[in-house]
Order: sequence, then structure tokens, then C-alpha cells
Amino acid sequence: MSILGDQGVMSPVFGGSGPTPSRAGPDLPARYQGLSALQVNAGQARDFLAALDAK
Repeated sequence: MSILGDQGVMSPVFGGSGPTPSRAGPDLPARYQGLSALQVNAGQARDFLAALDAK
């Protein structure tokens, strides 16, 4: 929300994660290396797209 004088304006905020696997690095604990956010959803989306006709 932004406030200008006596007016408040709300704007949408979209937060999320892409299905990119985490990469190894010095700041990433070993238990998180190789994990992928939204892995199940990404698979479902690929299956859905594959089931659509090209028309």
C-alpha cells in the first residue's frame, strides 16, 4: 500500500517461485541442495499442455 497525503493506493503484488532446482553454493545448506520448488505443479502443467490439441 502506498500512502500519499490522505489517500491510500493498493497495488497487486505477485510473489512466488519458479520450478528451478536450487544450486549448490557456499551459502546454501546441504539439505536444500538439489531441491526444486513447485516440482509437482510443474509436472502437472507439462502434462496438461501435452494433452491440448494444436488447434
